[in-house]
Amino acid sequence: MSLIKAEINKLLDLFNQGLFREALRKSNDLIKEFSSEKFLFKLQGVCHMELNEFALAEKKFKEFLVLDQNDPEIFNNLGILFHRQSQYQKSLTNFKKAISLDKNYFNAFNNLGCLFRDYGLFNDAIKTFRDGLAINSENVELHQNLSHCLLITRQFETGSLEYNWRWAINQIIEKNSLINSKKMWDGKDYNIRLLLWREQGLGDEIFFLNFLRNLRKKIKEIKVIIDRRLKNIYEESFPEITFYVEQKNLLKADFDYHLPIGNLIEVLHHREDFLSYKNTPYLLSNKHKVNSFKEELPKEKKIIGIAWKTLNKAGTLDSKSIDISIFGKLLKDKNCVIVPLQYGDVQSELGILRDRYGLEIFEFPLVNRWSDIDGLAALIDSCHLVISSSNSIVHLAGALKKPTKAFLPLVPSFWWSDDGKENAWYESVKLYRQKELESWSEPYYDIKNDIEIFFDCNV
Repeated sequence: MSLIKAEINKLLDLFNQGLFREALRKSNDLIKEFSSEKFLFKLQGVCHMELNEFALAEKKFKEFLVLDQNDPEIFNNLGILFHRQSQYQKSLTNFKKAISLDKNYFNAFNNLGCLFRDYGLFNDAIKTFRDGLAINSENVELHQNLSHCLLITRQFETGSLEYNWRWAINQIIEKNSLINSKKMWDGKDYNIRLLLWREQGLGDEIFFLNFLRNLRKKIKEIKVIIDRRLKNIYEESFPEITFYVEQKNLLKADFDYHLPIGNLIEVLHHREDFLSYKNTPYLLSNKHKVNSFKEELPKEKKIIGIAWKTLNKAGTLDSKSIDISIFGKLLKDKNCVIVPLQYGDVQSELGILRDRYGLEIFEFPLVNRWSDIDGLAALIDSCHLVISSSNSIVHLAGALKKPTKAFLPLVPSFWWSDDGKENAWYESVKLYRQKELESWSEPYYDIKNDIEIFFDCNV
């Protein structure tokens, strides 16, 4: 192996470990010796992009283009770079250039489809993802991204099939001797003992388990493996169903078929009563706790529960999160008190509501919003109205049939569909959508008008 190839492999090891600064430092030394090695410029550009140093990333990619103007990967990288900076037209131009240089470059099709999706152009995204799959039919990302666009546009038949690519379901089942001992339920036979098992986050779990309303009077016996935090409230709400938090408490003889809860749309969407349950609550809060909280709250004011942010896997705010000031502007001078439903350390943000907007806040500090879902549900049920960003609070409030107003990003989770204030799952939840990427102006004014009506009608 040549010296430069060996050094490039070392750089790639650093990159794959996330050591971008170290990779930049070592690649700078190599460029002094190998100034015509174009890969070094490409790698530096990607390192700068991962560090959110976009101007430097663009500079390095353009230095690469001086050496080679016909590399499809560099145009794909430029497309990603401009996408991250919300420069739609530049991103579009570069992805199309990458595809023109390599008609089989399925990663560029995937990235172009994501660009269309993130700007709400779902039909264009669906076509582009399918074009990519025509090249590489086994690419997981293409299938996952296609499923989101199909489901958000209510194409449940094809979307639910694509949704099976959300993770390596067959590998997980094969490695699990208990689940692998039985067949996956296809939705046809109801005279069975069915085991449903959890797979994703708390909000996803609450959403998918809303289908228990549909199943509980049809299936002979249902068992569910559930998040520990949800066990009490689901046992109270569905006494005829047995809930477990650990698989070790189950035996092979305890069930006939199994199903991951994310597959419930696939097996149920064709039924006439698939969407006929949204007008009833399906979770029941602890009334003793609700009454206890209400005793502490002022009777003459409206109680407004709020949540405003979601953290991604990296621990940073994601695109669904909202600045706390928006809630201050919405509720300033209103005859109300605030009950924060948001988990985490939020004291500085609550301080903004108190000091800048003069809002009265009842915190209930003994309720852990992350681990005590029973207490959180009782807090929600103590409110007259919940206003929230698009997170698990909306699902929990909807399941309790609590009047709720939800801020949605331009491209929300698929269950909120792609348009309208109404939704298919929770009658009490109204949706307020971004019309432009990263701008909360329109949903803010839409909610503001409805908030005025809410207080006028409840004087």
